[in-house]
Amino acid sequence: LSIRDIFGKYLLNGEHRVAWPGEYKIGGAKFYYSRPYNEPETLTCDGPLTEDLVLEILVQDKNPGISYEYALPIDQHEKLTTRRSDMYSWSISVTACSEPCAG
Repeated sequence: LSIRDIFGKYLLNGEHRVAWPGEYKIGGAKFYYSRPYNEPETLTCDGPLTEDLVLEILVQDKNPGISYEYALPIDQHEKLTTRRSDMYSWSISVTACSEPCAG
């Protein structure tokens, strides 16, 4: 897993560097990064974010899939049946490897 800003600057992992597990201040919030030896990586954040971020996933072996969840704040004066006007976007971009790997 890696995080970068919308301008391409890597803030966690990326550019052939792997960060140590721990707490990182990214996008105005604390992120907790875990990279156990025999389990999938995890990245958690309680938010809120103050800037747009891009999450990238590098798959070098069998893709175990992605599990995620998020929550939106609810205004105390807002009825639960009212639709929020906030906009969120998700996109997927698949690229070929930039370097040949073990055949």
